[in-house]
Amino acid sequence: MRDIAYNGGAPIPNGSSYRLPDGINTATIRTYVLVLRDAGNIVRYVSLFGSSNLDTNTHSFDGIVLEYTGSTNILRVIRNTNIANISICRFLTYPI
Repeated sequence: MRDIAYNGGAPIPNGSSYRLPDGINTATIRTYVLVLRDAGNIVRYVSLFGSSNLDTNTHSFDGIVLEYTGSTNILRVIRNTNIANISICRFLTYPI
């Protein structure tokens, strides 16, 4: 698991942008999950499996809105309710 964003325990500000690690792109983002930890230490695992092949994809999860842009490999926080840490980890996938 790799940390992408951390704001010292305080919520990550709206509009913040973070570059994802090398090797993650529009084709491979579906094999990862985002780990969203809020200030109360509650963790949500969020998959971007539904991402389309469009360059920019916006995802909404329980009041949190994230935007992923494949050409720049940037994850942007559009709206944040209480998330203090964003990490990414590889999700085990098997061919169907």
